[in-house]
Amino acid sequence: MDLNNLEVEKNLKIVYMGTPDFSATVLKGLVENYKVRAVVSQPDRMVGRNKEVRLTPVKQVANDNTILVIQPEKIKEAYELGATDFISRPFDSFIVHKRISNTILLYNK
Repeated sequence: MDLNNLEVEKNLKIVYMGTPDFSATVLKGLVENYKVRAVVSQPDRMVGRNKEVRLTPVKQVANDNTILVIQPEKIKEAYELGATDFISRPFDSFIVHKRISNTILLYNK
């Protein structure tokens, strides 16, 4: 199944979960086509000798697009907020593709 050929309602409301650079790239693509209501990302981290706060890449994209950012300390908190799935690393691109396409198919039923 080709994700590009799926008919997806443009009013789909999305809460996106991610933290690293590749997740930020996916979020940018979502923001261009859909209404992303919020993002869930790991907490910001202190880095370097000066212990400066570094925002996660996903939080940076969310801030640039005025999207609500939720940063739970533990993934269990995200599930308590309503998350239904997440993809951990290392990931298999086939499985990721199927999870996304199956979710879209279920939404369209």
